[in-house]
Formats: sequence, structure tokens, C-alpha cells
Amino acid sequence: MLSGDRLIALSCHYHGPSRALLTFSPGPASSRGPSLALCAASGTAMAEEPRNQRAEEAFDVGSRQYLVQNYAAAEASFALAVRLQPNDVKYHYCLGDARMMQKKLETAELAFAVAAKLGHPDAGIHLKVVCKDRERRRAEEAYQAGRRWYCSKSYALAEASFAEAARLQPSDRWYHYALGRARYEQKKWAAAEASFDPKMLQKKLEAAVSAFTEAERAAAEEGHRGRPAMLRHPAAGPGCPGAAPGEDLAGVPVRRPDGH
Repeated sequence: MLSGDRLIALSCHYHGPSRALLTFSPGPASSRGPSLALCAASGTAMAEEPRNQRAEEAFDVGSRQYLVQNYAAAEASFALAVRLQPNDVKYHYCLGDARMMQKKLETAELAFAVAAKLGHPDAGIHLKVVCKDRERRRAEEAYQAGRRWYCSKSYALAEASFAEAARLQPSDRWYHYALGRARYEQKKWAAAEASFDPKMLQKKLEAAVSAFTEAERAAAEEGHRGRPAMLRHPAAGPGCPGAAPGEDLAGVPVRRPDGH
């Protein structure tokens, strides 16, 4: 017949420490304390080993999914590895990478931040890249919102959106050009000039000024001196539906060369 100590050890091996307490056979009170403590420590160590193994298996699955560009599945596998072993730096780093490939910039930033904190040598670089990409995306979203406001002649709201885009991406001259157009429509002449002048390439600026002068002359001939005709940008694309190719008859900021 098995002693109480032996029964505890066997139950701990097969069922873990919590089940061992349920299957324990009564024995001398003096012998139960040390045996239970020993079982709990042993069970914890044995439970930790399968978690490590499961985490590594999930990581291997995620790596294979990443290689075939199944980034959503790779993200799920890496996330499982992170849950099982939250202190493993490579799991956080790869999770951030899989999210970045899906343009999930906010959550990718979180994963890279943890990886950087845990000491991954490349996580800081990727964190900066993700932050820059996130700012570019937000700037483009603000620009597109501004175009919609501009198309509906809500020039003050368009100005606010274009100003946000220019703030996030100060080197993008198209954002500044759109901001100048929105200010021009509100007769904010000095502010419009400040947006046009320093942020456009000199060649483009000269062509724009020439086109503006011609438009103003044509408007004066038509008796509309108070509001010059719409400026035609030399690199303009179609604006709102109904604008002729290369013109902006509806007053919509020009599209960029990539069509956006």
C-alpha cells in the first residue's frame, strides 16, 4: 500500500499541484506539511517547462507563417508565445514585426517598446521607423480630410486639417500648398503667401506665380477683380468631379503625382 507521501508525489506528477491536494490520502499530520511544500515546488517547475515548450512551438509556427507572408497568422502565433513567456525579448520583437507588416502601427509600437525595454538591439531602430510611419499615415489622413472639407467649401475646417498634415510632415510641400489654398479662399493673403512661398520648389513657385498672375488678369477682364480666378498649379491633377484635366475648377487642392 502506498504511503501518503508517495501518493502525493504520484498525484503531483500526473495532475499538477492543485489536483494533488484533492487526491491526498490522510496521513500523519506531521508528515503532510513538508510533502505538500515539496510537491508544490516540483509541480511549478514541471508546469513551467511545458509553457516554455509551447511558447517555442508557437514561435516556430509564427516564423513559418511569417516567411510565407501570412502576417495575420504569424501575429497570432507570436502573441501566443508572448502570453506564455512574457519576458522573452524575441517574442515581443517578432510580434511587433508581424504587426508592422500589416500596418498596425500603434500595436506594433507597443510590442517594439517592450522589446526595447527587454534589451533587443534592433527594437529601438524599428520603434523609430514605426513612429515615423505612423506620423506619415496620420498626416495623409489629415490631408485627405482637408480635401473633403475643401470640396464642400468648408475652408476653415480644411485649413485646420491641412495645418495638421503640415505639422506632422513639415517637409511635404504638397501639404503646405494645400494649406495655402485653404487660406487663400478665406482671403488670408499673408498667411497663404507664407504657406506657398518657402515650402514649394523655386521652379514650381515661379510657375504658380505666373499662372496666378494670368488668372488674376483674366478675372479682372471679366469684372471679378475682388476674387481672382482659381490658381492652376502646373502639376495639377483632377480635382472634384467635373474639373477639366489639369485644372482645379471646383477649387480642390491639386492631387500629388502619385494620384492622392
